[in-house]
Amino acid sequence: MSLHLNYWQHLEDTRSPNGHALNVFYDQNSRYPIIVLTTAGEIFRYSICDKKWIEYYYHDSINLVSSLFKNPKTGYIIDTLLNNKKNAILFVFIYANKDEGYMNKDKLCIAELKLNKQNEYWKNRVVKIIHESFLGEVDGTGSCPIIIKDRFHLIGGYINKKHALLNKDGQKFKTLHNVYNETIKINYARLVKAGNFVLSFGGSEKYKWEIIDYIHQYDIGKNKWKRLKITMPKLMTRFGCVTIMNDKYIVFFGGHYHAESYDDIYIYSVENKMFRLSNVKYPQRGECHVVAVNDKLKEELSVYGFVRYQWKILPLHQQLFPPKYLIHIIRKYYHIEYIHLFHKNGHWRIDIFDLIWFNIF
Repeated sequence: MSLHLNYWQHLEDTRSPNGHALNVFYDQNSRYPIIVLTTAGEIFRYSICDKKWIEYYYHDSINLVSSLFKNPKTGYIIDTLLNNKKNAILFVFIYANKDEGYMNKDKLCIAELKLNKQNEYWKNRVVKIIHESFLGEVDGTGSCPIIIKDRFHLIGGYINKKHALLNKDGQKFKTLHNVYNETIKINYARLVKAGNFVLSFGGSEKYKWEIIDYIHQYDIGKNKWKRLKITMPKLMTRFGCVTIMNDKYIVFFGGHYHAESYDDIYIYSVENKMFRLSNVKYPQRGECHVVAVNDKLKEELSVYGFVRYQWKILPLHQQLFPPKYLIHIIRKYYHIEYIHLFHKNGHWRIDIFDLIWFNIF
């Protein structure tokens, strides 16, 4: 018999209700480290300590794409990324100019919004186009973008089926691999970076638009792709996922398959290449966006308090163990980390130890 435990804390969400979350990021160097982008063109930031929301940026448009370009005929966002080293959000999307017309003239565009301390007033912030290229040059439809070592990569897709790397000046893509073959299929998949690897989960077939359950792994050091023998625990799309515990595990939340919405949580071990169904349920069903936050200050204070307590209760002849080594050992095993989950119906938080307590591999 499985235990259905509920360790979720429902937090007050004072953001504007105009749009649903488009993506969520964690900026560890900011006082307001959680960044939420919405489909209404809004960007909000959240203070973990103060439990307070601020509106950080807003485009006066119901469509983020149309707010970036003048009179686009069509446009849709592929994904959004956070580039921590450049302290910027990247908007990655396809659009067709009215004058250019046809689908073969559609462009892949990358726009950048700086998150630095300049222009603190949100109306003064500017979204800048840093790359444009026709889809004949790179693959946009079905492709998956990701930042690896501060470089922009575009992986998979239906046209050129490449793993391409954008050069440092942002002008041209260099092909690293032709990844689409009988074993490697990456289309509309979810990419996750975990340590020295990038993992591709799920996606869809080209013409049938059927959901697939493949998992692929890219070794960054060896610059090599391979398809893993293990598959996704079930067919699903639009699920939330996040790495935890120093990239040892990847947690999957919710998702859809046809008309069915899920509230399951799966934990994937990067080392063991195994899935386990969590005993804890996702508080809603369907699509969500998640981010993991490591509370380093609380972690350090907890370790320091533990060490002080040990020194108070130990007999004098046992107090010869150097405290710096004791702190190092405790920190290796003590890790305070939370997952923040954003659904259209609210904002929840859970301690990862409550999530994985009964799910040790």
